[in-house]
Amino acid sequence: MTQHLILYDRAIQRNLDAGRTGREIADLLFKASAIIVSEDSLDDLNTNFPELVPSLLAKIRLYFNPWGKDTYSTSSRNYPVWQPGPREIGLPDWRTSRGVHLYRMNDMYTRNLLLLSWLWPKVRELDPAGVFLDDFDYDRWWWTGEGGWDQVKDRAWGPADGKPGWRAGRGWNKARMQDLENLAIAMVSEGLTAVVVNGSGRERAARLFEGFGEWITPDQLTDQIRAGDLVQVNGAIANQDLKMAAWATIDATDAQYGGYRIGTSFAEVWNDACAIAANVGASVGLGWNVRPGGHSLYTCMVNAENINA
Repeated sequence: MTQHLILYDRAIQRNLDAGRTGREIADLLFKASAIIVSEDSLDDLNTNFPELVPSLLAKIRLYFNPWGKDTYSTSSRNYPVWQPGPREIGLPDWRTSRGVHLYRMNDMYTRNLLLLSWLWPKVRELDPAGVFLDDFDYDRWWWTGEGGWDQVKDRAWGPADGKPGWRAGRGWNKARMQDLENLAIAMVSEGLTAVVVNGSGRERAARLFEGFGEWITPDQLTDQIRAGDLVQVNGAIANQDLKMAAWATIDATDAQYGGYRIGTSFAEVWNDACAIAANVGASVGLGWNVRPGGHSLYTCMVNAENINA
C-alpha cells in the first residue's frame, strides 16, 4: 500500500513551525508515492529543503485549477507563481461565495493560456513527474455567488467558440475539459498516472477520489477506481497532538453523501479506503481538520502508518 501527500497553504512551513523536525518531514516526503503541491508549498520545499527537491521531482504534481484562482491578483506574491490570477490576464473579478476568482471559460484561456502559456513552460522548467488538475468536472453547478450570480455566470461561463455555456445544463463544459486533460497528458513523460484529475470528468488520467466517506461512497469508489488512482480520506481529530491523534467520528454532514452511518469512526473509513485501493494498486492519503479550530486540510503532514486509531 502506498501513500500520497497533498500539500497546500504553506504546509511545509506550518509543520516546521509546529515542531516537526526536518528529518521527520523529509522521511514523509520520501515515503510518499506522489506529492501534490500548490505554488506556496513548492516554494516552502525550495526554501527549506533545496537539496531534496531534485530527488523529489519524480513524485511532484503541480497544482492547477482550470476554473479559478484563490486570489484575483498574484502580483504581490513573493514566490514563483505558475498560474496567474484573473487580473493578470485582463479579466474582471468574478468571485464565488467561497472565494474562488473565476476565469473566463473559452478556448483562448483554457487551452492557450492555461496549458501552453502556464502549465507547459513550468513543466519544462522544473521537469516534475506531472500535474494535478483540481475541480475537474464538466460544470460547477453547485458554486454560488452574491446577488446577480446568473449574470456573472453568463459572462464567465457563457457560450464561446461554438461551445455551449452553463445554461445548456449539466456537462456543458465537457469538450473543453477533455481537451485540458489530453493536452496535459501529452505534455508530461511519465504516463497517464503523471496527470491526476480531481473529479468525475476523468477520461484517461489518474483520478483523485477526494473525500472518501464524505462525498464518495464505497460503492462509487469500487465501481470507478483504476490502478494508479489516489484515494483521499479527509477526517477530523479531537485534539492537536498530531503524533497521538484520536480520530473523531462522522457527523451528519459527513454522512450526508459518503455512505457511512453517523458515528462511524474515521479509522473505519480509512481502513475501507486502504482495502479498496490495495485491490487495484491505488494509493491512499489522509487529510484532517482539528476540532475545534486548528489546522485546515492538507496542511498537516501525516504518516498514516503510525495513526493511533
